[in-house]
Amino acid sequence: MCVYACLNLCCLLLGCCLRCIFSVVKLYIL
Repeated sequence: MCVYACLNLCCLLLGCCLRCIFSVVKLYIL
């Protein structure tokens, strides 16, 4: 789901992709 959101340019402009990646990275860290 995150990957598809990242491929969406509109979502990229809204910053969804960065938030999504951050949440995934946070899961791996925790």
